[in-house]
Amino acid sequence: MDRWTVVTGLAMAIGLVVGTGNDLAAQGVAPSVGPAAAQVRSAQGDRFAVVTMGRGIYNAACATCHGIHGDGRGPGARGFAQRPADFTRGVYKLRSTSSETPSADLPTDADLERTIREGMPSTEMIPFRNLLTPASIRAVVQYIKTFSKRFEETDPPAIEAKVVTLPQVRPFPPSAESVAAGREVYTARSCADCHGERGEGNADEVDTWGFRVRLVAFQNGVFKSGTSDQDLFRTIATGARGTNMEAYHGQLTEQEVWQVVDFIRSLAERPTSLLGRLSRYLFVVEPSGMTYRRPARR
Repeated sequence: MDRWTVVTGLAMAIGLVVGTGNDLAAQGVAPSVGPAAAQVRSAQGDRFAVVTMGRGIYNAACATCHGIHGDGRGPGARGFAQRPADFTRGVYKLRSTSSETPSADLPTDADLERTIREGMPSTEMIPFRNLLTPASIRAVVQYIKTFSKRFEETDPPAIEAKVVTLPQVRPFPPSAESVAAGREVYTARSCADCHGERGEGNADEVDTWGFRVRLVAFQNGVFKSGTSDQDLFRTIATGARGTNMEAYHGQLTEQEVWQVVDFIRSLAERPTSLLGRLSRYLFVVEPSGMTYRRPARR
């Protein structure tokens, strides 16, 4: 059975689950006492319906890899080059939040929604933007958050307060000068120790969960957190929690971050031979985003 047959089957299952979830949400909660109490009960009922809907979708489309308990140990994850996220710890690599205290940088709902919607290029995490509606994605996010008590212990406003504001407009266009300056910052901050001088991404690292970290080769022009300039800016600024990739928000100026973005992009723009392009296609990234590299034996 090929992968697209599996995906199609999941999509059909998701459609059934979404329909059930929508029916639950439509039922609401009938008020039995005064207006204030009715509003509280209605809110609780709505949240219960959303989480119930999210659980159904998660079990149909996500549990195979992330596990029924959200621990990243689903049966379909065996042999993955990069193991699926373990939601139980409340530690997320992709976020728009940053803090000197690791326990204070939970992702926002929008962060989690973006990851589900866009997937993680170069990994087995496919994008669900064409498989799930926005409402369904939001429901899955609310269910995923139930796997970790950290979300219960932190108010949403406290999480939003840690969001790093991303510039919507670049202060200067990419140029040979910005690339050269970015190379200097890249070298000074020892980025090459992990990512390589030419962005080959050959460091041998282990993440918080004890699994090997598959660093994306910048030369491929494919990045786990997205490929826009703002995506790269966010990753440099907020880091990747659970790995050695630290957050550079507050350590680098906005101009320096943009310069590093330009340098990283320049690595992917280098011309390669026909043999190099063929090797990249066969052994690095498949069009669907799944990696062909086999994980090293431990």
